[in-house]
Amino acid sequence: MDLLDWQGRRTEADRLLELLRAQGLCVQPYDRDRHGTPASVCVLADPAGAYTLQQPYPTIAIFEGEDRAALRAIAKTGIPAITAGLSEHDTVTYSSMAQERCAVTVGRPFLTLRGTSVQEQEIVLPCPCAGTPLLLFVTTALVLGVAPELLSGMFSLS
Repeated sequence: MDLLDWQGRRTEADRLLELLRAQGLCVQPYDRDRHGTPASVCVLADPAGAYTLQQPYPTIAIFEGEDRAALRAIAKTGIPAITAGLSEHDTVTYSSMAQERCAVTVGRPFLTLRGTSVQEQEIVLPCPCAGTPLLLFVTTALVLGVAPELLSGMFSLS
């Protein structure tokens, strides 16, 4: 079982958990008081930038590349991080957007929690709600091991 520490809007966390579970992943929301192990993935997505990272640190952090509060939160932790956002410097970004479809680009390879490499690629998705939350969802799904070719079906459920 993987533990997801989504530090942001609860509705976004609930939606992502629903999508991940529909793919057959065993993912639970992280509760520091209840779980004795660190979170598998920590997504820093709080518009107010109110992040809490304490030891034991999560295995990996995902955040929007322009989020300075998130960068400060992980700066001295040693947590590997993947950025998702609208900048060419982000690991995961959009390469194109149309009314109903978008292309998400993995610009640099990274490892999933299981050690599989996610290579540079473009993934075409239905995008009724393109924006940073969708990029964070896609990045989290990839890190948790959802195959890129399954993402289109996963997000068509949105």
